[in-house]
Amino acid sequence: MAAAQGDAETSAALTEQIIRWAMPRGTYGARSFACHARALAALGSGDFETAYQHACTLSPPGTVAPYVPIAMWGTMDLVETAVRTGRVKEAAAHAAAMRESSMAGLSPRLEMLVVACQALTTPRGGGGRPLRADPVPARSGALALRRRADAPLLRRTTAAAACHGGGAGAADPGVGGLPAPGPSPG
Repeated sequence: MAAAQGDAETSAALTEQIIRWAMPRGTYGARSFACHARALAALGSGDFETAYQHACTLSPPGTVAPYVPIAMWGTMDLVETAVRTGRVKEAAAHAAAMRESSMAGLSPRLEMLVVACQALTTPRGGGGRPLRADPVPARSGALALRRRADAPLLRRTTAAAACHGGGAGAADPGVGGLPAPGPSPG
């Protein structure tokens, strides 16, 4: 909860405590939950490289790790951080692995993650750039997840119209609607 609430200090202390307890006992499930919390905390603070590294401990890019339930929950975190750090091929490989797995059939939430990650990594119209203003299926809330991914870009620009499909003054969003890696504009 601390990671999701943006309390990085508490999250770091708690996850360190969990890992110190879990590792000598071989309880890798507890370690996985701690790594997911660390990924969420880093993602929330904008440290996409660290978030990517933690997300990869749950499941390597291009694989939805079997027998690691938290790996399915962290799939969008891995795809989003891969895109934000310029690892477009890894993001696309992970989205493809999600699509090819049976996870979308397990719950509406997991289906939503699969659809949203597909939207983040699907090239549109042969331009080589992933989907941006093209429609995202509204079922299961995929549009909401897509807008979550777009939020930092929209905060840094005045292109609120981009959230509704573009229009005059909309910023060029880069890969998947996410800003290109590098220094933040403005």
